[in-house]
Amino acid sequence: MNELVHDRIAFTCTIGAEIGRVFKAITVEIGSWWSHRFMEGSVVAMEPRIGGRFYEEWGGTSAALYAVVQYIDPPRLLRLDGPMGMPGAVLGVMEFRLEPADEGTRLSLVHDISGAIEPDTVESYRAGWEELLGVTLRRYCEHGAA
Repeated sequence: MNELVHDRIAFTCTIGAEIGRVFKAITVEIGSWWSHRFMEGSVVAMEPRIGGRFYEEWGGTSAALYAVVQYIDPPRLLRLDGPMGMPGAVLGVMEFRLEPADEGTRLSLVHDISGAIEPDTVESYRAGWEELLGVTLRRYCEHGAA
């Protein structure tokens, strides 16, 4: 049985690319590097505007809504609300903060999660964010390959 959980995932990394480049990768180009998908060969996209969707489509009318853009201030801040693929009654709020750093861009993520969540789910998402942002996004921004 799922437990009622409230947890926070916080992750920070430095990416060797200009802040505008990183923000564009997180928003407009997210489908080029986002590797956690429900279906192989699906399309992951974000509409970087208030009310814009962050979603995955895999043909016909089959799709998943990950989150909705609630706040956007390019190239420094992006806030999304949504379950990020977690089943059941889940509220998720993700905030991406970008700051110029000597080595490029410091990216900070805070993902607050509340709801009926399996005990191992939060740790799985924590590891997923570290891989997605600290490895896949970094590689994409620094080398142009996901």
